[in-house]
Amino acid sequence: MGFDAEFVIIGHRGAAGLAPENTLRSFRLAERLGVDAIELDIQLADGRLAVFHDSTLERTTNGIGSLQEKSWEAIQALDAGDGERIPELHQVFDALDCATGVNIELKGEGSGEALAGYLNSTDISHPLLVSSFSLDELETFRTRHRSTPIALLLKVPDATKVRRAIALGAWSIHLHDQLATSDRVARCIDQGLQVFVYPVNELARFSELQTMGARGVFTDFPDRLSQRPQAASRNCSRAKRA
Repeated sequence: MGFDAEFVIIGHRGAAGLAPENTLRSFRLAERLGVDAIELDIQLADGRLAVFHDSTLERTTNGIGSLQEKSWEAIQALDAGDGERIPELHQVFDALDCATGVNIELKGEGSGEALAGYLNSTDISHPLLVSSFSLDELETFRTRHRSTPIALLLKVPDATKVRRAIALGAWSIHLHDQLATSDRVARCIDQGLQVFVYPVNELARFSELQTMGARGVFTDFPDRLSQRPQAASRNCSRAKRA
């Protein structure tokens, strides 16, 4: 279903409450639990699109220091939880059924340009959505790649950022759960934006947001929210564009 589902359930960093976040194990588990899409974070590391959230390694790996200061060989030697490795973006696409949507969050300087270059040179079958807290990265991405929808992430109210995102042609806005009041959701919808809310881990809040008119939620626990059978898998293919 991807982002076309009536109400979109997105696995936050895969199934971050159930498996090591941003790992192939986490993404596959979220998919098995029936999500419509998964969310992941990318940043440049040794010239590669690494799927990783933090700027430093300590919270989610057995490493120390900055991700950007490590060679790719050193990064691949790290344990990202339960023996998992930090994946590259292309490995995530290869691991998932192409019916599963992928929300790529831009993290760090240069991620927008690097992702645009990658998508311009590779045909991806998955439904895609690119998001960021950084309007500069979204603008760079949009300048170099036109076809993939973009989204602004907000943790605190910022009307100026919302206006800039709309001017960039943003398809959606992703609000922290504490921001997602009925009035704010309605205002965003009135401005032509789809509204997604993060993180949502309780059924009662899930139902409340659905009633408000939100388009979907990000959850760390897909097992709590998604009871729907998965859509039939499709034959995925990816090829270089001419």
